[in-house]
Amino acid sequence: MFFYEALLKISLTHAQGAVSIRRQCDDGYSKIWRALSWIEILIKSFLRSISAKARARRGEQFLTLMGVEPHHRILDLGGGNGSHFHSIAPNHKNVLIADHWGPDLEQAKANYGYETMLLDGSKEALPFEDRAFDIVFCSSVIEHVTGPKQTMLDMDDNKAFEATAIVHQQRFADELRRITDGYFVQTPNVDFPLEQHSMLPQPIIYLPRPLQRSLMKTIGKFWVSNVQPDWRLLTAKDMAGFFPDAELVFEKVAGFTKSITAVRKRSGR
Repeated sequence: MFFYEALLKISLTHAQGAVSIRRQCDDGYSKIWRALSWIEILIKSFLRSISAKARARRGEQFLTLMGVEPHHRILDLGGGNGSHFHSIAPNHKNVLIADHWGPDLEQAKANYGYETMLLDGSKEALPFEDRAFDIVFCSSVIEHVTGPKQTMLDMDDNKAFEATAIVHQQRFADELRRITDGYFVQTPNVDFPLEQHSMLPQPIIYLPRPLQRSLMKTIGKFWVSNVQPDWRLLTAKDMAGFFPDAELVFEKVAGFTKSITAVRKRSGR
């Protein structure tokens, strides 16, 4: 009897010790996750602050360089829910928001009273007459115009992806130039040290595409940005080639070019 009692006490002691260790581990993991959550919140807050300041500067540039007047007919191409344009020119009403995502357009109409148009993503030609607008505003869109989304996302060969994307981006630029007198087309710079969609170090864009997708999917589970690489970032040479009648404006952050904007001022004709 004594032997069994002793064995039971030993078992209980080990069980209690295991429970204690498990609780300590759980407490440790909980503290780590809480710390990581706070770090993520701080990083997101920092990045949003930088992005907001950059957008505000670009907005001022847009109004100054384009000489926006109340009667000007403006197209925000890829304008989403209209909040970006409204933050730049809240009192300008002669605006059309065109996008592929219907729910965003509903918000643009409901929140700001903007006219909206749902674009057909399968068609490359824009559904507007020549020079239908005085100004086209297009922010962080052209890098995503690479071809059929799922086809491009699934494409494994980097060179094939690049070649296909260039063709679609050139067609998009040609269409944009056709439908307007003046334009303001901004895109993130490929050479900025931080890839601005994934928020990961810039060299990730040169990895083989299957590895890019795998890394972004894995890291995105706990990182500040969870995206998949359907974009092709542009160089200044690309922008000059796509928009030969434009002046290029460079946005600098800490000495690096963060974004490139192609600007063609209105001719007034």
